[in-house]
Amino acid sequence: MYLATPLHQNRFRQESNPYKAISLFITLMFSGACNCWSLKTEQNGYGFCQWNKVHFKDHRSSNQTDGDAMARQYTPCWPNDCQAAVSLTFDDNPPSQLKSAVPMLNDADLQATFYICPRGDDFMEKLMPWRDVAKARHEIGNHTISHPRSRAFGDDPAAPGYEGMTLADIEKDIVESKQRLQQLVPEQKEMSFCYPCYMEHVGCGPLRQSYVPVVARHHIAGRGRGEFPFANHPATVDLHYAWSWPAERMPGSQMIGLVEACVARKCWGILTFHGINEGRLSVTEGDLRELVNYLTINHSRIWTVSVVKAAQRILDWRKENGI
Repeated sequence: MYLATPLHQNRFRQESNPYKAISLFITLMFSGACNCWSLKTEQNGYGFCQWNKVHFKDHRSSNQTDGDAMARQYTPCWPNDCQAAVSLTFDDNPPSQLKSAVPMLNDADLQATFYICPRGDDFMEKLMPWRDVAKARHEIGNHTISHPRSRAFGDDPAAPGYEGMTLADIEKDIVESKQRLQQLVPEQKEMSFCYPCYMEHVGCGPLRQSYVPVVARHHIAGRGRGEFPFANHPATVDLHYAWSWPAERMPGSQMIGLVEACVARKCWGILTFHGINEGRLSVTEGDLRELVNYLTINHSRIWTVSVVKAAQRILDWRKENGI
């Protein structure tokens, strides 16, 4: 696989600063895969790299002129002169999120989104600690009640899963889950949705259908999974299937490099977490703390925000810019 130039490859091998190295690595991935970015280093607090756009294959329609493309000027999207937005999202409400993630975020005065499955008749009692999480200005998001997954995770063709569901089935689950969460946190007027296992379809083969339109009927936004390492541009992101980066087993330096890539492109990055030192999709507490400390130090240029607030800002910005 081609990666940029030998000069850039040597610079990556010789780089001793871990933050700068991971940012350079992501830059090399872009230059190899897209052939559209040249490297420009800019020294700042962490010594990160930035990119200059030098070439893009022209995919415009034949009736769109260069003047049309050049005339389209957008106002800055992110508030308070921030250069990017980042959302930290946490799935499945395991105990380690309440024990480790929430106190860490509260101490740093950063808001996140927690996607919860309100299962059982006693869901209010079991989820009562999450009321305090909402009072700390974090978003409580919808992750369905049943948390469906694909049959392909096992070997039983008759097992319950997305393949055996209809659009009516998934909509019933989404609506009931949202109603339960609204009982739990009635002060929260809007909430986003999280696709269980990142999957946005029901049925199988010729009966397979996307349920993104279902999510769009009931939620301001939905979080899925995208093409690594790309983020969400406010002008083009599908808010009802926003891309995210799964962060399990990811070192803090790599998370920070991904965020810096968002800064370079003025984008919205979303990181997905599950357990903190817990479970098979875990991130270490030390790596999460490294990211949180970095976001705290860089709060003047990176807006750390819940998914629902980021989505609302993008909608307002699109209206302002006629998109």
